[in-house]
This record gives sequence, C-alpha cells and structure tokens, in this order.
Amino acid sequence: MTSYVCELKKQMINHVVIIAIQGISTFLISGVVCPAIFAAETGTDQQTQNEIERFPIERDCVILVPVTVFGKEERFLIGTGGTTIVLDKRTFEERLGKPVNTVVATDALTPLRIPLFRRPPIIVGGRSSFATEDGGLIGCIDLSPLNKHYGKDISGAIGMDFLKSKVLRVDFGSGYASFLKEPSNAFAESERLSFLNTGSPSIRVQVADSGFHTFMVDTGFNGSLALEPGLFGKLLKTKQIELRENGRAIDLGGGGKTKLRRGILSSVAVGSFQICNVNVNETPINTVGLAFLERFVSEFDFPNRKLFLYRNKLTNLPEPRTLCGFGVARVNQLTVVDDVDDPARDAVVQKDDVILTVNDTPADRLSLSKIRILCTVPDSKLKLTLQRDGVRFDVALDLKRIPDPFPSVVSEENAIPSGK
Repeated sequence: MTSYVCELKKQMINHVVIIAIQGISTFLISGVVCPAIFAAETGTDQQTQNEIERFPIERDCVILVPVTVFGKEERFLIGTGGTTIVLDKRTFEERLGKPVNTVVATDALTPLRIPLFRRPPIIVGGRSSFATEDGGLIGCIDLSPLNKHYGKDISGAIGMDFLKSKVLRVDFGSGYASFLKEPSNAFAESERLSFLNTGSPSIRVQVADSGFHTFMVDTGFNGSLALEPGLFGKLLKTKQIELRENGRAIDLGGGGKTKLRRGILSSVAVGSFQICNVNVNETPINTVGLAFLERFVSEFDFPNRKLFLYRNKLTNLPEPRTLCGFGVARVNQLTVVDDVDDPARDAVVQKDDVILTVNDTPADRLSLSKIRILCTVPDSKLKLTLQRDGVRFDVALDLKRIPDPFPSVVSEENAIPSGK
C-alpha cells in the first residue's frame, strides 16, 4: 500500500474555536490533536462487521446523528473542534436548571458568553447507542441560525469529550458516517506519525507560496478552508487569492450578520496532495472543513489520536462554486432567498422571495443541500417558481461557468494519487 504522510505540529488555541458553516458561524470549545496518515485506497459502500452503527450524510451539510436527551430523540451535529457537548438554548435551557459556570468565547466575531450546566443523561446513536457519563459539563447556546441555514432541526453538537474514545469514519462519497469498533485493517501497513497530547485536531498545510501553517481539522465546518485574517490579507496582497463576493456570517455572540471576505486560493498542499483553486473564507482561526475532507474517506482514530484519509469517488472533483448569486434558507418550513450577492440577480431575485419549485420539483421536497448543489452545476439552467407579496412568477437563470483564476495543472509527484 502506498502511504502519504503529513507533518503535524502542536497548536495551542484558546478555549474557543470558530466553526464557520458557509456564511454561518458558531462557536464551540476546542479539542485534541490528531496526526494524519494518507493512503491511496478506495472506500466501500457496504456496511462491515467493524461498524457499530452508520448514519446517512449528505454533501453541503454537517454530520448529523440521533441523540436522546430527556427521553426524546434529537439530531446533533458532530464537531471535532469542540471539547464538550453543546445543547440548543431554545430547546433545553429551561430543563437544565441553574448554570454552574460561564465561559466567554473571546475568539468569536463578537464575544459570546456560554453558560455551562451539569450534563443530563445523553445517549448518542440509535440501535447501537453510547451513553455519556453523567456529571460532566455541557454548554448551551442558540443554534437557530444552523436550523435556518440547513433546514434541519439541529438540537446540539457532540464534541471531543464524547468522541475521544471513539473511531469515527466519514465518507461523503458513499453517503455514510460510521462509528467503528476499531481502526480499519486497510491501514495496517500505513506509516504512522507520533502524536501530540494537547491542542486541537490539526495538520500542517502548505498554503500557496506562503509556507506551512497549522490548520484545525473540524467536522463542524462545512467549507473547504478558512483562513485567519492576517494570512488571508497576505495572500490577497500577493495575488494568491482572487477575491469573490463577501460572505456573510451569523455571529451567535449577538453581533448579527457580519460580512467576511471569501475568495479562491491558488493552491494548497497536504503531505503529497496538492489541490488548486480552493474556496476559502476568512475567519479567526485557520480551519480545514468538510468540503475538503469529502474528497477522501476520513477515519478519525481518536483513542490513538490519528486521522487517516484515503481516496473516494469525490477525490478529483473540482471545487463547487455557487453560480446562482444568492443563498437559500428555510424559515417556518418555507424555502426562501437569503441574501442576494450578485447585483445582476437582484433585479430578478430578491431577499425573502419564497421559492416554490426548483427545476419543476416542489422546494419542500428537496433538502437545502440538494438545492445548493443544483446551484453549482456550470453551464446549466436553474428554473425557479417564486412568490413575492402573494404573486407567483417563474424565473430561469443561466448558471455560467466561472473560469478558475489559477492554473490547475500540477506536477505528477504533487497530484492527488490514484488508488489501485
């Protein structure tokens, strides 16, 4: 088996890490360090005896798993950037009693006070469940911006206090995430790096020509890469980032919507893998997210603090670009236009327009992730039926291909290798 090893460096990050989710930012508490091992293999769609339980996942969304709290099953996201379980304030705060402490997210866009409570009994999973230990602490924040963005009822987030004893496998190519009994045998011959004992899950990434930088590996961030402002500005100044329309972050610290820069980065290299024309956002902490990880089958061996990545059928796909010029959200079970970024679209599509159909399919039958993927298909038409002030009307948008601003050809030794 051919193996590709990436350096890892210890990174001490303050107690709060940003999790930026395509224009929405939430803040959780930081996690542990993992080294990374990269193998050129392909995954499988078949459930194996090594799987304890698998959960369906979809692209352009976070990883959601069933969790039972106070006797009711809810859906929680898995965020490897968080140290503790976090519950949704609207759903659970009144049932948690008095807070025992409060922490402040000082790295947030706006400082965010997070009350901590004694943890109630929590069971993660469905038919093969894990019970958490009672008596620990949990955070409680308002997660309603996530529900609006994804159109799903997200009642909490699972952090590293639960995950640290688990083996988690994520494969967007097959559409499943799994908890495993043990690391896969496929990695038995892989080289392994020494691991670090403190900090957050992080890998060393070569960013264009600016050298190596430490990046959080966070499954709670569904973008490709996030860059801290100093690095983003440096790369913009040296013309290694081409700026796009500003993104928008909903700051759970109470700052409302905040514009953040976004663009296309010339290239990044992780170990022996090089990827060109990468979507990047500007956030307080350098982060590798799910849109990058979905190129691989990702296996987090938390007990041994190792992260294995190997090829899947999404590995060589180009970075998706939103071509429709607006965002979508779900409010009160309605699919609506949420922020129009392209002035040319504003004459036709306006914020808060209700989307009734997408390509002749009722919008309420499509997940928001599916609608967003339809908005990334170049050289296609997007047919919408909209409603504004009680009036229905049809719109046909040409989704024109956006040329990559930087060369995509890389040397053979730096290209993503093919599995055998």
